[in-house]
Amino acid sequence: MTDKMTLLYIKGQHVMAKSDVAPGNVLAAISRAALPEESPPPAGATDDDKRDLELEQVGNLAGGELLVRSLLAKAGTTFTVSPVEFNIPFESFGLFTTDLDPNVLEDPRSHYVDEVEKKVKPLPGSTLANSAPDKVEFTGSDLVVTLLADVQADTGVWVVICANGASGPKNQVRYGVLKKDATDKKNKQLNAPGPLPVGSYSILTLVTGYQPTVFVDSVP
Repeated sequence: MTDKMTLLYIKGQHVMAKSDVAPGNVLAAISRAALPEESPPPAGATDDDKRDLELEQVGNLAGGELLVRSLLAKAGTTFTVSPVEFNIPFESFGLFTTDLDPNVLEDPRSHYVDEVEKKVKPLPGSTLANSAPDKVEFTGSDLVVTLLADVQADTGVWVVICANGASGPKNQVRYGVLKKDATDKKNKQLNAPGPLPVGSYSILTLVTGYQPTVFVDSVP
């Protein structure tokens, strides 16, 4: 049997609308010989039933959350490795099992899952400068993600906000879709569920077609 690998990728929260587009960024890869296929959903299962089964399988692999660290960090035009660790809840992930690819196993975060074509693909950016979003900034407690160029297709935008100080959320998830027919095709505002305490925050930003990138900004 062909060796297999299973990818954990950002599929979005369980409550996302069916019209929402998830970023698809791969954050972890697991390999083993002759990996068995995931349990198929029962006949007549609804989309919600299928997602429940998928999340159960994610939980079996990753537990309640996945610790993600050593991520790319961007400040202006400078790139470093972020010291911040993010705990991403299991309900944010999807599973994708395919034939083992050493290139994906070596650097899973440089790939994404195309849910339309049912394929894992390399991110298109060839350098750091053209593979990370432009910037991420707070407007009050709301957050604006700015891309390098106008989107050509509906594009998933997903962030985890982590307070760098003692107060504030440590793993607040926000998400949205930048529409190809929007008036502004380059900036996506993610509204806050409530006011954030004043202070500095690290923001893990995942966008379809871009490297997972950490930005730092402050709520004044």
